[in-house]
Amino acid sequence: MFGGNPLGAAVGRAALKVILDGWRERGWPELVLYCGDEPGSNAGLVPRLKMVKSWFPSIRLTTAGIEPDALGKYYDVWIQGEAGIDQRTMMKAEELGTEVWAYNCTAPNTNMPFARAFYGFWAYKTGVKGVAEWAYYDLPNWTANNRGETGGSPGSRHSRIVVSEGGPIPTISWEATREGIDDYRHAQMLRDLCKTAEGQHKKIAAL
Repeated sequence: MFGGNPLGAAVGRAALKVILDGWRERGWPELVLYCGDEPGSNAGLVPRLKMVKSWFPSIRLTTAGIEPDALGKYYDVWIQGEAGIDQRTMMKAEELGTEVWAYNCTAPNTNMPFARAFYGFWAYKTGVKGVAEWAYYDLPNWTANNRGETGGSPGSRHSRIVVSEGGPIPTISWEATREGIDDYRHAQMLRDLCKTAEGQHKKIAAL
């Protein structure tokens, strides 16, 4: 879509305009364009990123697995593997005014504690703005019958569900995600209650 030759660029620009116009007409949430896959510190991608921004200055760009010091300033959203999210990354993101999201593609779907923390207290503590696992279902040979008995191989074990005649069957990881989201909401509620209490304390102290 974003080829380097003039024809490829022209087609890419026209196609992207159609997508953006249709998106806005429908009133859908903001579109964030995934441009380049896991580029690391690949400076060869910079001309393409600048080209897209020159077409549509307001569009927000994202990708996964970048080196913040090398390409961070060209992206509005960084989707980093959870191992790449640390204090240095978050400080760099704040400096550049970008958002940091997190993804994981290594934890098996049997790892309940990881999934719960990933979507819960870990996400809250780090301050990331989005969290996602690699796949909802990426193993078409892993299925279950109507009694829930699985067949085939779970393979990489990244699928969050297994398909069956009666519909998707959640894994432990999928179930733990809900618990993690509840943890996140509880942390937000406690934060807000503390702010309210602090405000009330100041009012009472001023009497």
